[in-house]
Amino acid sequence: MKSKLNFDHVLSSKTRSQDELFTVFYVKNKLNHCRLGVSLPKKIIARATARSKTKRTIKNSFSAFFQATKGIDVVVRARRGPQTNTSEKTLQSLEQHWITIMRHNNKMNKANGKP
Repeated sequence: MKSKLNFDHVLSSKTRSQDELFTVFYVKNKLNHCRLGVSLPKKIIARATARSKTKRTIKNSFSAFFQATKGIDVVVRARRGPQTNTSEKTLQSLEQHWITIMRHNNKMNKANGKP
């Protein structure tokens, strides 16, 4: 996602998933693909290299998990900077968020009568 309006729409939604590392906001969209927004402030992750590495990790995890899914906008916001050598913990955290999003998406599809 590149537009501030899209970010604001997702961030204002009530659907979210939280843990100690990330807060993930999500909302359905009317597109045939999923979109991702990442917010990693300098205040939380000071070094640019660490921010870039975390962004790459988030984007790769997102694209692998939501490959066949359609119609979800997701914004990931860091709550706390990842510690050194904790990429495994970061990936586990993200996977739990993705599972939560998929569960909620499946419930909404069943409630709307979609298969």
